[in-house]
Amino acid sequence: MDWRNEKNRIIQTFWSSHGSALLSSYGWPHAEYNLMSWALSCLSLREHYDDVELYTDTEGYRILIEQMRLPYSHVHVVLDDFACLPFHWALAKIKTYSMQDVPFVHVDGDIYLPNPLKEEIFDAELVAQNREIGTIYYWRMMERILAQKNIILPPIAQKAINEHSIASYNMGFFGGKDLDFIHDYCDVAFQFVEQNHLNDVRYNHVSLNCNVFFEQILFALIADDAHRKVESVLGWDMEDRGYTGREFCDFLRYGQKSFLHLLGGHKQNRYYCEMLEKTLLRLYPEYHKRVVELFPERHIRFDKSFHEPMHITDDMPSEDYAVYLSGLQKDWADMTVNQLYEWEEKCSRYPDFITASTAKRLGTVLEANPHVVFYEIPNESDEEVIGRFRKRLKCEPYFPVKWITFRPTLRGSGIKEFAVLDDEYQVLRRLKEGPTSVGELQRDLYSENEETSISIRPHLYEGLKTLLHHGLLAIVER
Repeated sequence: MDWRNEKNRIIQTFWSSHGSALLSSYGWPHAEYNLMSWALSCLSLREHYDDVELYTDTEGYRILIEQMRLPYSHVHVVLDDFACLPFHWALAKIKTYSMQDVPFVHVDGDIYLPNPLKEEIFDAELVAQNREIGTIYYWRMMERILAQKNIILPPIAQKAINEHSIASYNMGFFGGKDLDFIHDYCDVAFQFVEQNHLNDVRYNHVSLNCNVFFEQILFALIADDAHRKVESVLGWDMEDRGYTGREFCDFLRYGQKSFLHLLGGHKQNRYYCEMLEKTLLRLYPEYHKRVVELFPERHIRFDKSFHEPMHITDDMPSEDYAVYLSGLQKDWADMTVNQLYEWEEKCSRYPDFITASTAKRLGTVLEANPHVVFYEIPNESDEEVIGRFRKRLKCEPYFPVKWITFRPTLRGSGIKEFAVLDDEYQVLRRLKEGPTSVGELQRDLYSENEETSISIRPHLYEGLKTLLHHGLLAIVER
């Protein structure tokens, strides 16, 4: 009996490129975020589909399955002998496409699915995320390929270049029921790589980035030439440079999105990486912990020697600040991982507040992090000292640095330092007295009159968002 469900079958490809999944970042700022992305991708898919399969190599199996224990319905360890250079990572996906003998939808590991896909996606002959409208960005990429005199393009691609008509599909999602057509496309892609010796290190052009060409453009050219309809998951065309973070990486509105796709340069965005982590922590805390535990060198509280005093660096803005921070490190050294996880998980639940109606926001009860403490920069500090504080805290050049907050954290050195504006400091001081609704907080701090009591002051709302994001506040759940 075949264990595969030919209806609503999802597949994914994790290829380690003959490296270490704990050392290679694969386009992310650190390998840790790559694994968090894989966790959220797999888990979100399994929320809606029973048949979610992984095609991988031994390294992928070791990390994703044995250590992270991601709940794939089936795992195929078939890429150990895949002859491919790391530059051409998209070829591993094409290898997976070529191995399919029943209908499928392939989903990249940087895609997250808060809601199920439309049923017509699984009934389509061919599927892609969306068609792309080529701009100068793709033309310049093609020019770099054409500049290599030894590169031989398939006739169908040469024809499109002559006509100045480059088509493309984003293949974050890809698949369909027409397996013969998909296999033919895969053959053309493999022929292009083989004919141009792109896996032969003896050739100087092997590091040329051809991934978009042999995955996205080549498929579009072949599909267009055959007059084939390709069902779009997104539902509309996008410019190749038009994938904004607001549309594709809005984790604050995670539950309202059909899907999120942290593609391209968005992976390097610090805020999006933080929101990816917070979303994984909020929805799947046990998997978040499994990922973090793989990187004890990045999280001192997971290190068995944490009882040792943490190192105070020599770049402190002032001696007094160094002494204060050293004292905090000693005071918080005995806090357990479980104690901190309780708060970290709690403070990750704020997106519903951000997306709520004004009336609901005003009625939301907030509480301050019970561990948060403050440091006031002395008024007599000269501009050089203030500049050192701004540099350490990564503040803008003219940020009015005065109040610094500290809280114990699971990440990094175990302490998070964050500069707050005076209004934000007043909010924290008020909430340290006890949980308070936003409406009451606003009246206490600003003596709101009747005309404005039904709205939230914009700067208060922005301040609350900042404090919530940095784990200084949390929502009191009723």
